[in-house]
Amino acid sequence: MTGNSLRMLADLFNVASNIMILLIILRWVFSWGSPESLNPIVRFVSQVTEPILEPFRRFLPDSFSNVPYVAIRLTGVIAIIIIVSLNHFLGKTLVDLSTHLR
Repeated sequence: MTGNSLRMLADLFNVASNIMILLIILRWVFSWGSPESLNPIVRFVSQVTEPILEPFRRFLPDSFSNVPYVAIRLTGVIAIIIIVSLNHFLGKTLVDLSTHLR
């Protein structure tokens, strides 16, 4: 892989992680109201974010499992922290690699 390809991959990963963070925040905002599940935007956001948020729900204490809004908010915060950390680490690593390969 050339340096430019790695830089492009780092930029693509950055854009994808920022979009995922935006979708998680949208889901959090949607949870404040009672959005209709028939709304295509709400369904899309739920379908895209559910595979990211569901694994974190397994690690929440049982006391939070009965309160859906708390579970969504806590899992969203945890997921955003992990996405930002991965973005920072992997993005910087790929940019550094691309600089060395030029």
